[in-house]
Amino acid sequence: MLQKTIDFTNPGGFPLTQDRLGDLQDAYGDAIGAMLDAVGHSGVGLALKGMVISPDTPSPGTVTVTDGIFWYNGQLVKFTGGTATPTGGDVVLVTITETVTQLTYNDTVDRDAITTYTANLTTGATVTDATNFPLLEPIV
Repeated sequence: MLQKTIDFTNPGGFPLTQDRLGDLQDAYGDAIGAMLDAVGHSGVGLALKGMVISPDTPSPGTVTVTDGIFWYNGQLVKFTGGTATPTGGDVVLVTITETVTQLTYNDTVDRDAITTYTANLTTGATVTDATNFPLLEPIV
């Protein structure tokens, strides 16, 4: 049972508001965060679906990762699989891109409304920040 549930089956039309939509959005984030805390992964990223790395133990050279979804810094991120080959002192990085889409609201004003997080492989110097990290570091 979730800590908060909403009954959409009552007659009369559900009073859908921005607050109720926020409750729905918070529910999945809170649930995923709590599960990660329970298994000891609260502060790191975690592959939740896919993201199979080939070869299994990458050494310097070409690395391939399949499509998937991971949790990083409190966000679900869709990963687009690909192949990367670092050169020189570079490493394979996961790079997260934030895309903001505007919607036209009922007052006819366009506002930022939907934020989507996607990621893919890149190469570069070793860095760990909110949008870049070495492939094997925080994805457990």
